[in-house]
Amino acid sequence: MKIIQFLPSFIWTADLKNQVWRQIKTVILLSVLMVSCSNEEIITQQIREMQSSPVRVHSEEMVYLCEDGITSTLSHDKNTPFYLVIFSDSTGCSSCAVNRLSKWNEFLNFERENKLGLIFILNPAKVEYNDVVNAYSSSGIEHSVLIDTCGVFLEKNPQIPRNRTFHTFLMDSNGNVLLVGNPIGNQKI
Repeated sequence: MKIIQFLPSFIWTADLKNQVWRQIKTVILLSVLMVSCSNEEIITQQIREMQSSPVRVHSEEMVYLCEDGITSTLSHDKNTPFYLVIFSDSTGCSSCAVNRLSKWNEFLNFERENKLGLIFILNPAKVEYNDVVNAYSSSGIEHSVLIDTCGVFLEKNPQIPRNRTFHTFLMDSNGNVLLVGNPIGNQKI
């Protein structure tokens, strides 16, 4: 039986091998750049969506957890020009999120000077509610926390993406999103 050869046999010289590898690397690099550009476009689009309408906290529909116990209302100082919203939804470990909140204690000086208000919103799964309350009482957090037991925050703010990357943001006193991202450990923010 005769085998028909369609491709000519190549002599793999070092030069030819280098050319092929350069072309493969170029294709991979272009693919990565195209993906990262599209990711950047997606992120930009999601931030624009967040900025499309004001964010409303709806604290009257949440449980207000403070150092003195649990109350049902929260009032914000109308003179505070900016608010940093830190939201944690039920997709992660909510009591773990409470324990991470103590990292925000360094921002309390801004709040005391009425330069920045901090709004912590936790949306634990119903089975984690008691764990969250217990974690809060032993966490050393020097700030109150809103517990969103019914998922009101995301429900009434559909412009906020479900991706946790977008769950920490700075807004003005009218609820307009100005900056998205977590300033802890990020010097750019």
